[in-house]
Amino acid sequence: MSFDGRYAYDQTVALSFPRLVGSEGEVRAREYIVKEMKGLGLRVEEEDFLASSFPVGVLTRVIMLVLSSPIALAAFLYYRGHPAWAMAVATGGLLLGVMALNKLTRSFEPFIKYGRTFPSKNITGRQGAGEDGKMGNVVVMAHYDTKSQPFPVEVRIFIYLLSGIGIFGGGVGVFILGLLDILGVGAGGGGAIFALSIFTVAISVLLLFNRVENHSDGALDNAAGVGVLLGIAKAMRERPVEGLSFVYVATSAEELGLLGAEAWIKVHAKEYDREKTMFLNYDGPGAKSGPVIALPRFGIPIRNVAGYLGDFFKEVIKEEKITNGRVLYLPFGASTDMIPVANAGFRVLNLGSVMRGVHTRKDRIDRVSAEALELAGTIGLSVIEKFKKRMVEVKKPR
Repeated sequence: MSFDGRYAYDQTVALSFPRLVGSEGEVRAREYIVKEMKGLGLRVEEEDFLASSFPVGVLTRVIMLVLSSPIALAAFLYYRGHPAWAMAVATGGLLLGVMALNKLTRSFEPFIKYGRTFPSKNITGRQGAGEDGKMGNVVVMAHYDTKSQPFPVEVRIFIYLLSGIGIFGGGVGVFILGLLDILGVGAGGGGAIFALSIFTVAISVLLLFNRVENHSDGALDNAAGVGVLLGIAKAMRERPVEGLSFVYVATSAEELGLLGAEAWIKVHAKEYDREKTMFLNYDGPGAKSGPVIALPRFGIPIRNVAGYLGDFFKEVIKEEKITNGRVLYLPFGASTDMIPVANAGFRVLNLGSVMRGVHTRKDRIDRVSAEALELAGTIGLSVIEKFKKRMVEVKKPR
């Protein structure tokens, strides 16, 4: 089966305009996607859910400042000659950080009751009759909303990582220095560790200025993802795969904290056998320069959310002699719709690419190419084909 990169590019062009949740652009994008899905012969459903500005508009901007403050206090206490108190505060701060980051890299859903709320909708397109899923199920996802922020995504991730390193390093450093002081070793270093903690707080303060706005066309993030999703639906219409059911989910409010995917999986998880279902999430594929990126692992502690789908990606890259395919690990600072899916116990492979200027006015269609979209779509189809072969082997009598 072949993937039409030009078709995916045309869909990306059509969807490249500002479409933050709650804006007229979001409604316009949704109407376009519904029309295209119906034109591809899909059975389309629109499902309402409530989105909130709080998770990304407030929580993610203040969280590193909240977590760095106890470490700064611990460093100050050590600097002022109170090692026992410094150790206690540092320990509490580190535990708070681990718990907070673990929770926030899993779900923002508990926080949607706060802040300004917006009605939004997910779009689901189903392909083929119900009996087509006897062997297995393929769910292709991509979010259709976008946003802009003063800091491009690569700068935001760098700030999160730098702040996280400062919090961990400062907390552990205070604990070790405090312990040595209590044991009478007298390691010193109070001034240096206090300076590090102040630097970490200052870095964390920068995130307060990274407000959510609606000034990006969102061509790569994530009109391109929807373009590839529709391209796969087109490929499957032209050459159906027997035994597999195909579902295409265009989510919204991903940019406000993965809220659309959270709402969708909460309703539909019970419809799918976890051993017979694969999820393929496209987020930012199609950059003119740079490799196709797979994210099979995510978070702290590290979670393998792709399982054997990650192995399939590596096999495809090797078999097809694709030189610009890469596997990356992202600890925190950014996330995708794969997270709610993984939390529900499903295997999910996230495919994308890297381009500077995402979440800014620079994210325009001139930085996306049909060739790169075709490569991302072709890799996805090859992974699906490997999934089918696996389901065939599982179904064979022993």
